[in-house]
Parts: sequence; structure tokens; C-alpha cells
Amino acid sequence: MKLRFATATKTGVFSSLLSIVLACVPIIAPHAEEAGSSAVSERNEAALLNYLRPVLRSDGRAGRVDFNAGTCRAESEDVVHFPELDVRPPRANEKGGEAIRGLFRNEENVVVTAGSSTIRITIGDVNKAILGAKIRRIKLTPTEQFNAEDALLAVENSAEVQARMGEFGLRMPETIGDHLAAAPKRGMPHLPVELRNLTMDEALDRIAATFRGIVLYGACNTAPVFDIGFASVGQN
Repeated sequence: MKLRFATATKTGVFSSLLSIVLACVPIIAPHAEEAGSSAVSERNEAALLNYLRPVLRSDGRAGRVDFNAGTCRAESEDVVHFPELDVRPPRANEKGGEAIRGLFRNEENVVVTAGSSTIRITIGDVNKAILGAKIRRIKLTPTEQFNAEDALLAVENSAEVQARMGEFGLRMPETIGDHLAAAPKRGMPHLPVELRNLTMDEALDRIAATFRGIVLYGACNTAPVFDIGFASVGQN
């Protein structure tokens, strides 16, 4: 998860550029590449997003994907890999949460929870310690108000989240790259100037719902590493 936001200007574990190639195949790691490689991780995630996006667009709700990244490989840098899953196309007669559950009809370790504004997918037993951080107040800049990626960074950098990371010895991968930030404009989706009295988990829900997208949270099993990213649902 080197580059964490699926936008037109970024690549990495939260990449959406391979979704067309994977439109009609389940997520299966090719033999030529190691299962824990970044390339396979990107394909795993892209194939899920390829099926998930149209369901969410039709339903009108945002998405959350929390996943157990398994054993993070010992590399020169931290990487959170998206797991290999057997994801199937949605059935024609299913919508919303039911349709998303159907994507995982061959998976036993996936739980789908449909809320009023977001549908959450939990893959495996996920360490969510950091998500319980209680944020008293975050004051957002105009760029953070109007851009999901920047809002996520503001949440990550809040004093309460940083303190909880220190308490549990957690860290995030180093990131590089950039994204195109939308200029503040009347009528565009945006967050309020301040977020108050909410957990990190609730803040991620708020960001996903506001920007009609998918917030992804992945945590490693064998290392105190987690990562967060955003993928747009796109337009109908």
C-alpha cells in the first residue's frame, strides 16, 4: 500500500486502473508472481472495486472495506497488501447490501453490514484498535473540506489518532506521490469546517458518505502497521 488513494494521478494498492482488465474474472494471483507482491495486491483490490463500484452507484450509499492484510512481508519499507479473494459478479436480481453479500458468496470470512449511509465489508479478523481513537476536534482547511484524500490525512494527523498510534506502537507506511485536489466550489460535496466528538471510525464513515466513495482500511497481522485509502465510486 505504497500509494494510498485511487485517483487518476496515483497508483499502488488503492489503484483503480486495472478494473477494466479484470471485469470478468475472479481475484486469482497469477503463478508468475508471488502472492504477497504489490502487483498481485493491486489486482486483488482492483477486481473487487470493479464489482463494488456499480453496486454502490446504483444503491446511493458509500462503502467501507476493512481488511486483514495477513502476514506483512519483511521489506525495506512497510507495505499493506490487499488479500486474495474469490469475488463473483453481482446477481441481476440483487441490490444494495444483498448484492454486495453476493459478491462474496464463495467466501466464508467476509461480513457485510449495511448502514443508512454506508455499506461496510469486513474481510477477516481485522485489528481495529486505531479506529477507536476519540477525536475531540479537527479544524479542516478548505482543501480538506472538499477533498476526501486530504480529509483522511487530517484525521490521521489529528492529535488523538497520533497519540493512540503511540499508545499501541502503530505506524503507517511511508507514502509518496500526489493527487489532484478539487478547488472549493459552491454546490460540491464537502465536510464542515470542524469535525467534533467522534471516533476515527466515525470520521472515516463521514468521509466516505460525504464524497460518495469507498474508504479502505487494512491492518497487518504480524506487524503493527495499518493503512487507509480512498477510492471514488464514480458517476452513474
